[in-house]
Amino acid sequence: MQIPKQPRTKPPAPAEAETQSGGGQSSASTTEDLNKQLQEAYSAYVRNINAASLHAHLEYAKAYLTYLNAVQQTPSDTAAALDFWKDILSGHDQAQAVGDAYKKAAQASIDQQVNMRKTLADAASAYSHATREVWEKLQDDLAQHNKEIGDALKEALLKVDVGPANLPALSLLYQSLRSMSAPLPGGTAKPV
Repeated sequence: MQIPKQPRTKPPAPAEAETQSGGGQSSASTTEDLNKQLQEAYSAYVRNINAASLHAHLEYAKAYLTYLNAVQQTPSDTAAALDFWKDILSGHDQAQAVGDAYKKAAQASIDQQVNMRKTLADAASAYSHATREVWEKLQDDLAQHNKEIGDALKEALLKVDVGPANLPALSLLYQSLRSMSAPLPGGTAKPV
């Protein structure tokens, strides 16, 4: 019995063989490099987000301390009370002097209340303005860091050959990018 002859394939040329064997290593090293770049980008992203959050907390604390200091700067009414009692004692035998002392004390009390309310309103307004600025800066920082990590992911995707087997991972990546560009509570989204 005779065995049929098998067609012979020509071995690849030496340069082509190096490209084929090195291509697998090159692809693997490229993937490893991209993974490393993405890990570094994500680490930087986490550091930047944490730093922005800590900075925002620090600025909130400073704004609150400024508010408390402004509220505590209200003038003391002890001097006005002492003046009132001095006027009452010095004019105890004169009805007009006692009436004037009560009038003067009432006016001082009204002025003090007006000043305290104005001080409180100014402090609350300054605190509100400072917290709004801190929140807007935090939103801008988060949007910037989201854009940076999104750009790093996009660059990595452009460098990688993808196929149908990668659809679940790409879908997850797409959802992640969409959530990064979603509006923050109380703000507007910045495109990634």
